[in-house]
Amino acid sequence: MPSPSPRRTAVPVAVSSLSAGLVDGPPTAGTVVATYRFGLYLDVAGDVLPVVTSDAVPVPTALRLAGRSGSLVWGVAPGDRVVVGLRRVVLPRLDLVAARTWRPARVARASAGGSWSQDVTGATLADAVPATGWLADGIRDAVLAQDPLPHVRRLVGRGRGLTPSGDDALAGALLVAQALGSDGRLAAAVRSRLGATTAVSSSLLRAAADGYAARQVVTLADAVVAGDGPTVRAALPPVLDMGHGSGHDLVTGIRAALDVHPGQPSVTSVRSVSAVWAAA
Repeated sequence: MPSPSPRRTAVPVAVSSLSAGLVDGPPTAGTVVATYRFGLYLDVAGDVLPVVTSDAVPVPTALRLAGRSGSLVWGVAPGDRVVVGLRRVVLPRLDLVAARTWRPARVARASAGGSWSQDVTGATLADAVPATGWLADGIRDAVLAQDPLPHVRRLVGRGRGLTPSGDDALAGALLVAQALGSDGRLAAAVRSRLGATTAVSSSLLRAAADGYAARQVVTLADAVVAGDGPTVRAALPPVLDMGHGSGHDLVTGIRAALDVHPGQPSVTSVRSVSAVWAAA
């Protein structure tokens, strides 16, 4: 006699507008690529669909649950198959049901003729992250190069974890490029190398190339580009606390990109940027 099916639980989720096409479409097979305390990541037709709890970093493409970490047992492991579509994600014991849509944060385009203020905001970043090292130097080289691809190759996928350090720094640089209206060369180079990193990191890089990131990251990037020192100082600690070094690496990318971004006045030197943070 067959064993009874396990009891299923319906759980409402908020779907990112960037992922609505995947969730609203016809049923599609997906694969679990990672699970962790705050959620799981699914590969659906080559796109990564994160599912996160309310106390996780709200990555821009995520399905967000109202409950906190530990409130649910996912019941899946990497490699398991699931079904996504018809406004549901069907797990072995859970039905994640789309209840509403949320719109992820996106960096604002800097005003024409505007530029970030090194004296106001650069001091905060200068004390928070290093001016040199392979991450900062690699980002500067990629931003300055006529062809950033060779430099991007040396960054994408470099480092440990679901989001390697090189990827996190590139995400910061991509947000700066989007805010300052760059010519798109850096974004194109990164998009061409998404297959060289983890599925999770690839998803975050793709979003950053279009200016999307977690709200606290967007708040920081907008404040830095706008020269809003008080907001930079308030927004920086939550970003630095993200992940196991991910926030630190992301801020390194923001700082390095701003140091040398085309059109920014006198930002190749950081000698005068220590007073504001020290006085904060």
